[in-house]
Amino acid sequence: MIARAGFVIALLPMIMAASLAQAAEPACSSYTPAIIGGPVPGKSSDIAVFRWLGNANYEVGYQGHVFLFDTYFDRTARNHPIGFSVPQIKRADAILVSHAHFDHISDVAPIAAQAHAPVVGAAIIIATAENRCAGVADHHRQGWRRAALRRCHPRYRAGAA
Repeated sequence: MIARAGFVIALLPMIMAASLAQAAEPACSSYTPAIIGGPVPGKSSDIAVFRWLGNANYEVGYQGHVFLFDTYFDRTARNHPIGFSVPQIKRADAILVSHAHFDHISDVAPIAAQAHAPVVGAAIIIATAENRCAGVADHHRQGWRRAALRRCHPRYRAGAA
């Protein structure tokens, strides 16, 4: 019992230092997602901000970048609103899609086009995204395929293609 109390007391300065660092980082206290204009930790910051955006959607802000995981924002009427809509999403450095179910990929085409972000995922994800991308410029679709192949396909290695 005494050893456990000593351990907690020893950790107290580290916990307080982490709390002060978070308080100094505006992205930690903002309710506005970075994908619609909220703050992102600076390039020299060691803080990563993970934000749940409903369903399976997450954004990660780290060192001046925003990574979006899955894209299902314009949802059915039976779901609660999340506070923003797809046309408001303007920023993502990359969109990572876990799998090609509708509740993970349905808004990938307009978001990738608006944010000029590559889409990263398995080949089936890229094929599904291409089938959903009516009205999205062809050069965006080609960028998706190259990004997916470079990162996911076993025939492509670092520095190739």
